[in-house]
Amino acid sequence: MIKFVVLSRRVGLIKPTRNSFLPAFSAFLNNSRLDHFHASIIIHSMTETDILEATTNYYNSKEATAYQQLILGAESSHIGIYEHEKQSIADACHNTTVTMIQKLPKFKKSSIVLDIGSGYGTISRYIAEEFGCKKITCLNISTQENKVNESKNKKAQLGDLITVTAGNFESILADSESFDVILSQDALMYSKDKDKVFSEVAWVLKPGGRFIFTDLLESATCPDGALDAIYEHFPNLDFCSTKSYKRLTLRRELDSVYVKELPEHLVTHYKKLQETLKTQGSKLSKKSSAAFVKKQEKGIQLLLDAAEKGHLSWGILQFQKRNM
Repeated sequence: MIKFVVLSRRVGLIKPTRNSFLPAFSAFLNNSRLDHFHASIIIHSMTETDILEATTNYYNSKEATAYQQLILGAESSHIGIYEHEKQSIADACHNTTVTMIQKLPKFKKSSIVLDIGSGYGTISRYIAEEFGCKKITCLNISTQENKVNESKNKKAQLGDLITVTAGNFESILADSESFDVILSQDALMYSKDKDKVFSEVAWVLKPGGRFIFTDLLESATCPDGALDAIYEHFPNLDFCSTKSYKRLTLRRELDSVYVKELPEHLVTHYKKLQETLKTQGSKLSKKSSAAFVKKQEKGIQLLLDAAEKGHLSWGILQFQKRNM
């Protein structure tokens, strides 16, 4: 059963949670008579309720489902780690999941785990299958994704181990020091109040607990204004640098354990998306619209250009809560 969270203790903005949906989300918001400028103004003037509604509507939409099925072709929609250029998006995404898990201390059956911005819950199922952890929570805003997540959990006979919760990672409704491990895959960039996110994480993470995530990153050498075209196309985004993430975590008594930028995989991933869109674009158009596909093409190109110029990066970051 999907649990719905009523936001109360520390309410923040609700943001989308899956990275490879970036072009699709922009297309959905702009797939109307609005030009890009006016769509951007509307998003920036939205109330917290408006943002929640718009984001949830997208991830519950037929466009999002079609994009996942036809373009990504995988359970996951984060950046993949590619062993070679011919590797599929699905296999590369699995490599990312495995790599993240390998960077953590070995899970126990008693480990209590939180997956924020969980999407279809791929990493949570992997943990449940590999380690048998009995208390795993998926926190995600999309009821449609959550339904798919629950269905996959049931099919894999993991429903008793994984709880799917509809909610927001900027307001995690859980007792303090509840989780041993918190994970996230390419979701934090959708938050424009990252201090809030780390405050929430630090609140619910046990002393000595680990927080590991992947995210798109502003590179250390990115010139001022170099990412403006992306922010115009995706006004809901806010990239952070590894330096800024380290500064934010120190404020919350989270110490750096592992930080590794892997920008080469970002380039490969967006090239893969471009290739897939070329072959599947007509099918996607039939399930959405030509305008939707065109917006995706532009968004992917903007992200790829920034990655190839070295302005945009991607990586894995892990932090540990201090033992007080």
